[in-house]
Amino acid sequence: MSFDPSTSRRTAEPALFVPLILLVLIGLMLALHAFRVLALGLFEDADVRLLDWTAFVPARFSISVGLTSGDAVLAEIVASNPEMQGLRLLLFKAFVADGDAKPWTLLSYALLHANWEHVIFNCLWMLVFGSPVVQRFGGWRFLAFFMVTALCGAVFHALFNTTDVAVLVGASGAVSGLTAGVLRFGVGPQGFGAGREAWFKPAAPLLQALQNRQVLVFIAIWFGVNFLAGLGVPVGGSADLRIAWEAHVGGFLAGLLLFSWFDPIRENA
Repeated sequence: MSFDPSTSRRTAEPALFVPLILLVLIGLMLALHAFRVLALGLFEDADVRLLDWTAFVPARFSISVGLTSGDAVLAEIVASNPEMQGLRLLLFKAFVADGDAKPWTLLSYALLHANWEHVIFNCLWMLVFGSPVVQRFGGWRFLAFFMVTALCGAVFHALFNTTDVAVLVGASGAVSGLTAGVLRFGVGPQGFGAGREAWFKPAAPLLQALQNRQVLVFIAIWFGVNFLAGLGVPVGGSADLRIAWEAHVGGFLAGLLLFSWFDPIRENA
């Protein structure tokens, strides 16, 4: 399929245009977090129920696909720091013990966030990197790309935390995928800031894109920041929250490697 940017109506959109699909996603994320904040004070166990049905729990997923067992998860909890055993047992009983896999949480977790700082940061990052992806892909392709990168982020996180009973929430995995997607088409020969017209030109093959110094520098910095996060260094968000760097890496790699599957713009035959 070919695409001629000179005839596309999308090129006539203003630079500050915010696509409707982004406004809907951001509005949903903000509304869900507002409900969580209100539910803590108004409804008994409402937040726990919401987390049970929407947050991603690595141990629950790992048990459902045979990567581990409930007994192995309990053994890991018993062998853990005594100060954390009580909390982890509560999390196990709340989110894992019922044996329900809840496969939809591979996607729904991306709509929840830990605190206001978390959700606002992800929404702003999504505005910056999601807007060009929407305008290039269109709404439905963008939504599919968002969902696939979120799913890959969750799976990658679970592979490194098979017995973890702590919940994973946040759109960071998908936002990382959007960031990688922009790297595939938003960096021209002159580097970043090549102009909005680059959004509608055919993207270079992955191996060729990786020869661009600007792309390599960005990737090196991005992985460096996430490596520090993995070591426990506070590099963003609240210092008292564990950053799920594995989900970030999984989403980023998915966005980088799977971009061509979703990209509608091809070289003219």
